[in-house]
Amino acid sequence: MISVVVMLSEEVIFVFIPAKNIKKKYNVRGSFYRIACGDRDYPELKCRSKLEIYLRDYNIENKIPDAYVIMENPGSSSSLEHRGGSIDGPLYKSKGSRLASSIKNTPMTKTKPDITQYQIMRLMATYDWNYVLVLNLSDLRNTHSNHFLKIYNKLNHPYLSLFSTCRDKERKELLQHAEEKPVIVAWGMNEGLKTLSAQALSKLPENIRGLQTEKSLSFQYLHPWSRQWGAGRKWFLRFIDEFQF
Repeated sequence: MISVVVMLSEEVIFVFIPAKNIKKKYNVRGSFYRIACGDRDYPELKCRSKLEIYLRDYNIENKIPDAYVIMENPGSSSSLEHRGGSIDGPLYKSKGSRLASSIKNTPMTKTKPDITQYQIMRLMATYDWNYVLVLNLSDLRNTHSNHFLKIYNKLNHPYLSLFSTCRDKERKELLQHAEEKPVIVAWGMNEGLKTLSAQALSKLPENIRGLQTEKSLSFQYLHPWSRQWGAGRKWFLRFIDEFQF
């Protein structure tokens, strides 16, 4: 794929940068962990609590994110380093009294990005952001929305969502500067997300930005990279046309 140059006005030109080029500009790291939940069908859950995307050679320690992105759940991105004896991170007991604290303090590891994260990198290049923090409605890693919801609803495990009351301390720390920065909501159109998204919307600041369609329900926001051919490019071009930061 070659770079696509699009003029949205006579003054402004934006470039849709191919994945193979954009990924060279940024580093990605995430906090991966596992939960031993004791369920017969799902005895061990693979999770990720947060993801950081930042410009190479940029020191993000003690820095405030330039923007926040909230999506459905972690997809196909994966850790590149072992922690706690596993590439999927340390294993926590689901009923442990310190579970919230353990999740909050999960170490960060170098991460292999997925196609959605390349889309976020394109926004970073466009808006000149150095550092973006990616959070999710749920930590549960799964590449298929309906399958993710099936597992989530079956287990009904409150610690699997950053926006649940039991993880208030972690969420408040992560989002303490969100009212001052762009907050992009892009968790998709699945109607099964109604409860999770309502929970998140009640705890996010009012300055959220996201794309909807004429048929969108109030909690539905287009995902940055849907499986429909060409949808990712359309999302990107529409977003940078509608929102200036």
